[in-house]
Amino acid sequence: MLWREANQGEDKGGIVAEYAHCFDPYATNAESHLEIVSLNSILSKPAAGQESSVRPSKFGGCHFYFKNFYSFSIFNELSWAPLISDAHPSGIVFGGTENGTVVFFDAHKLVQSSTLSVITARRDHQGHVLSVDYSSDNKWALSAGGAGQLLLWDLSNLATPFSPGVPNFTDQVKRVRWNRVMSNIAVSVSAHRGSLWDMRRPGGPVLEFAEMGAGCDWADVCWKPGDSSTLILCSQLALAPGIQQWDLRYLTAPVTEFHVHDRGVTAIDWSVFSANIVSFHFLFCILLIYQT
Repeated sequence: MLWREANQGEDKGGIVAEYAHCFDPYATNAESHLEIVSLNSILSKPAAGQESSVRPSKFGGCHFYFKNFYSFSIFNELSWAPLISDAHPSGIVFGGTENGTVVFFDAHKLVQSSTLSVITARRDHQGHVLSVDYSSDNKWALSAGGAGQLLLWDLSNLATPFSPGVPNFTDQVKRVRWNRVMSNIAVSVSAHRGSLWDMRRPGGPVLEFAEMGAGCDWADVCWKPGDSSTLILCSQLALAPGIQQWDLRYLTAPVTEFHVHDRGVTAIDWSVFSANIVSFHFLFCILLIYQT
């Protein structure tokens, strides 16, 4: 689920799409549907005698025409860039798909008229596009694919993406996250290491860290809000689940390491309202919240 940022207008809520890694035995094709869920429908109390329910509005299938083929798309991750312009008054929604395509939608038409207005859809990546994110200045987007490949997109001109550099390792990139303080810094994570990128120094990642080999399977990364150098990583390996906090100014070892979990950690999030609160999502839909 993709939440709209609080400063993006009056229509508060989120967008939901089928997740590519969830198996649905009743699915008839590889088509993803986008749905809008308003915050009011989530928070409102049900009428007397009725069960609580959230009623999304279905937008329809996400399918795109390319020059030589017709493609259905199932998303791995969605993001909502609040780049407000006359052409896109509610910003841009974009996502990475299983077939290597990155798709950009007009958010205003999506929310106001339930119309899937595709700005562009390009298949430039090798393998799956597992992660996308936008920069803190809302000007750039990053998409992460196979063979260690990242692509940088200018959100004001989506005609052609370009590479920020050649990766040192050709692993599938599982997560990419822009630093929320410095708009030129981003981090990417594969199963066995993290890579730090400086968009002002193209050519490749400026450093590698958290190289654990076969002893872990990094699944997610999250920057500490308001901090340009601190982040946390989580491992989804069931035999060695763990969470590490790193200060990228001192890369000899993680600052803190936790091994209090009995199963893999698949997702993490650091509260933007309180830097002392971190939430972790485990296999089998278990959510824990820690106070740091």
